[in-house]
Amino acid sequence: MLPDDVTTNVASTLPIAGLTALWSLAEGGMLAGQRVLITGASGGVGHMAVQLAAASGAHVVGAVRRESQQEPVIQDGASTVIVTEELAEASAHGPFDLILESVGGAVLANALNALTREGVCVSFGNSSKTATVLEPEAYMLGRTRMVGFFLLPLFEHRSVSQGVDRLIRLVTAGDLRPRIGAQAPWDQIGEVAERFMRREISGKAVLILD
Repeated sequence: MLPDDVTTNVASTLPIAGLTALWSLAEGGMLAGQRVLITGASGGVGHMAVQLAAASGAHVVGAVRRESQQEPVIQDGASTVIVTEELAEASAHGPFDLILESVGGAVLANALNALTREGVCVSFGNSSKTATVLEPEAYMLGRTRMVGFFLLPLFEHRSVSQGVDRLIRLVTAGDLRPRIGAQAPWDQIGEVAERFMRREISGKAVLILD
């Protein structure tokens, strides 16, 4: 049963994107005072991760690809927003204790180079569909870690209901505000998907069944 102040549309954004953000951030342990970098910060997972990290007391830096995406990420709680294609500027804003990375390719390589000596990079996507070239020498003197994150296997040993309940409580408290960038009838799924591919939608899209 949802609280009166949490709509069905908002609740529908939580089980996948919300849990991915919540459990990815958990890889960084206690976030208060840590520097956290989130790529794809205006996206469906990224905008929730920015809000959750900021609510946990982290210093959050978001990375986006368009200047028009900066302001929403600042409103989500990021202290700084980088507009970048390959994240080459990340090191100037780090080093980072935790990085949530979903673009892959050169962005992932540059993210790993922006970690503290004991930092963690959680890779949960490869939206660029490109390979990542790593230089092992960069990590030999440190204890950096890269964690591959895929949500579905975690359902076997983590409580989805507890995770979603926590997210709903965060929404009720005002610490999490899922951004719905588009709402449309289910039969418009093709059009909405094309808008996503063109990166015209910030946050989540909700398709409604009549």
